[in-house]
Amino acid sequence: MEIAKAVERLPLMDERVEKARERMAAAWEGREPDVLPLVIPGTPPRELMADLPTYDLQEAYYDPDKMLFNHLRGLLRSAYSPGDSIPSMRADMGCGIFPTLLGAEYTIRPDVRPWITGHVSKQKLMQMTPDEIDPYSGEFGRGLEYMAYFKKLLEGRVFIYTMDVQGPIDTAHQVLGDAFFTELYDDPPFMHHLLELCTQALIKGIKACKEVNGEGHDWAYHYNTIYASRGGIKTSEDTTTLLREAHIQEFGVPYVRKLLQAFGGGWIHFCGSNPHLYEACLRDIPEASGLNFGDPQRFNPDTVIADCQAAGIVYNGSLPYPDRPSVDEYYARIWRALGGNKQGLLLHGPAGDDPARTTAIWRKLQESPPERVS
Repeated sequence: MEIAKAVERLPLMDERVEKARERMAAAWEGREPDVLPLVIPGTPPRELMADLPTYDLQEAYYDPDKMLFNHLRGLLRSAYSPGDSIPSMRADMGCGIFPTLLGAEYTIRPDVRPWITGHVSKQKLMQMTPDEIDPYSGEFGRGLEYMAYFKKLLEGRVFIYTMDVQGPIDTAHQVLGDAFFTELYDDPPFMHHLLELCTQALIKGIKACKEVNGEGHDWAYHYNTIYASRGGIKTSEDTTTLLREAHIQEFGVPYVRKLLQAFGGGWIHFCGSNPHLYEACLRDIPEASGLNFGDPQRFNPDTVIADCQAAGIVYNGSLPYPDRPSVDEYYARIWRALGGNKQGLLLHGPAGDDPARTTAIWRKLQESPPERVS
């Protein structure tokens, strides 16, 4: 099967996508949309999906056509969403792609995405300056070439977004290895030097990605689902969840702020949980426009919604309840938690057996005050 013919199975973007953009922009900007957006996959015609080939991750890494084939099913589900999902993809180079800008090396395997296996010595990093960072060469350069290819091939059907951005702390951890944790205590000046290097590598790399995909510096597409109009990036703070409060404040917050400032703000993702990080995101990073959890089951949905509304930011993701209510009850609870305010939430909700019916439930609920929702 030729990739150009397969791409034609994706519909051209239409009024549904434009309306989704409007709703999401309103959510990010603190305005009330007609209805709060709902990120939910659709059900494409079976014949569009059945014969699409799949490839292992090693094959896909070295062949952009195979990489795109691996993404087509997800893109079709987003394109056929009855809700507000917006189809988008990135060059899938793994979460170690930005660390390669500082000399880290990764292994490419068939069963997992590329993973850093070669770290950079402290001695080499101490001598390094931001002027040495070149996003147009090496594996990062390969990723930019893939992005340009995808943008041309998918124009009018799918948006292209930035390669996988880890935050300054996560990038430093990947570059240095687990010595990262002891150096926080043993050599704080070196860690500040490393975090500045990582922040500059991220800024240079993201700018290069945006030159290719045509995004503005302060807005972005992401996740094969969303448009973000207030802040041009997502930063991942997974390693930061392992740090104590003092280290989050000294080594985390300043560099996240510097990174977000370069792109007009952005939203913060982390897997796991850490109450000090959560509070810092709400209180100490004014550039943060939103939050996203990799493990949302660790959080109380009602509390998260209230906290985000109070902070003037958006929770952008899924929010499961531990007792697993029915689809109808789930959305009723979320609407009650919002208190009738169509602000503070860009929900990635459960689709149920019928995504169109689920979307209708969510939109119908918003016609009634939450106290009337049983």
